[in-house]
Amino acid sequence: MVSIDDLKHIKLAYDEFAKAGIHMLDYSEFKSVVKNCPGLKGVKESHIHQLFMKIDYTSDGKIKWHEFCTYIYLEYEAKEETVRRRKMAAFILPANIKFLKRGKPVVRIHLLSNGTVVTLREDGVVNFWTPKLYSKSKKNVFPERSINRKQKWSTDFVPMSEYNKLIIGTGSREIQFYELSSLEPCCQLSALKTVPLNLDYCSTGPDECIIVYGDSQGCVNILLITSFRDKLRLWKRLPMVDNIPNISLDRAVQSPEITFIRWKIHQDWVSKVKYFQSLPAIVSSSGHEDFALVIGFIHPSTYMQEQMREMAEVSEKGKSTKVTQRATGNQTIFTVPKGVMTFDFCEKHNLLVTGGLDRLLRMWNPYVPNRPTGILKGHDAPVSYLCICSEDGHIYSVSTDKTAKIWHIKDETCLFTADPEASNIQGELSVCLYSSAVKGLYIATDSLALLSLQTKPQPKGNQILSHEEPVLCCGYSEEFRQVVSCSKGSVSAFDKYLYEIH
Repeated sequence: MVSIDDLKHIKLAYDEFAKAGIHMLDYSEFKSVVKNCPGLKGVKESHIHQLFMKIDYTSDGKIKWHEFCTYIYLEYEAKEETVRRRKMAAFILPANIKFLKRGKPVVRIHLLSNGTVVTLREDGVVNFWTPKLYSKSKKNVFPERSINRKQKWSTDFVPMSEYNKLIIGTGSREIQFYELSSLEPCCQLSALKTVPLNLDYCSTGPDECIIVYGDSQGCVNILLITSFRDKLRLWKRLPMVDNIPNISLDRAVQSPEITFIRWKIHQDWVSKVKYFQSLPAIVSSSGHEDFALVIGFIHPSTYMQEQMREMAEVSEKGKSTKVTQRATGNQTIFTVPKGVMTFDFCEKHNLLVTGGLDRLLRMWNPYVPNRPTGILKGHDAPVSYLCICSEDGHIYSVSTDKTAKIWHIKDETCLFTADPEASNIQGELSVCLYSSAVKGLYIATDSLALLSLQTKPQPKGNQILSHEEPVLCCGYSEEFRQVVSCSKGSVSAFDKYLYEIH
């Protein structure tokens, strides 16, 4: 493309010709001007000839300055339009809505590797759905209790696809394991120090995993487990409590295959916790702005420090589960006004995004907590969910008023807004999930909704999508060695080496 400096140089050359009374340049004069331009010296003569022919649309063998400028302007405009089209993103409105029977709110949504959508309600009802929200099956994993006993309630869940298991946190201070296919109880860790408000899980190696949960005391609790399959088989043979094999946390951590770490991090309850293996670090957030978000890096030195502290606390009963302070050198603290309700991290863009009560999305370099690299404004209510999609360079966010937005990461602009009036999503917002596999955003209220992305049909084989409208005519130019096609609203040209002529 011709740069601004090139334009200035060519304009001066035209002015020199104008002084001699020449206001239109023929091909030889135009070629000499381009050849003498410092930024265009490497341009081939055949390309100069093609450029001249394109500008000389009247075929009179000469071009004026304003004709040259008009052509360059249209070229830039066409390229900007191409970029704009690539950035286009929108949801199909209204949303695909599945109305739910009256009951407790949905506490979490997950998408399994086989495309099944799984939801968990607060009362323990697990539903399996197709991606388009057709019901497949459901089951209440909590057994009915007598009138005198309080009914269990769930706080969060996460699938363990590698082990075909489902982890559920309960308000009775338990972490329960279920068979993913049948939802039959496997075992449970009981007598946790606090209620596990939010869970995360990651496979860290062959038969090794990490389970993380945040609690109401601002602590991040970490279970590092090796030989996990053997542990499950052993725990399944233990005595039952409420029809599920049970082992207390204090007893479980006596095993050398289990390391338990409990870090006191936040001054408020943990709003979200997630382990990112790419860092590797545990990221947690809370509503306390001085410790709104903390990245706790997992290094061998971290484990050594924790184990040394534990060794000092070992008694005849075994290892302790006492709360410890994380070493300051192993954590990065982000101060955010009014705290953080939700966050996400993208390794590809080295980008951390936070959202919260102040209705702003802040973009951060995860290693630079002093100030955000960008701020996205547009929500009129607190931001309760966000997701970074590295594939299309977008951020998807949802606020508590059920407004969903699509943002462009590079330009830091809002591409699309779906308000509840347009999407027809009603009721109080509970949880959300964006899936790049489904290319849609799931939103749970008193109904379950799917906001699908508008996608263009992909051409098959070596076909090239050249127009948004039907093609009216096409032809091949021997002069320019290009295929030219026309529709009602556009004209496209392709180099013959990019489009094979049969």
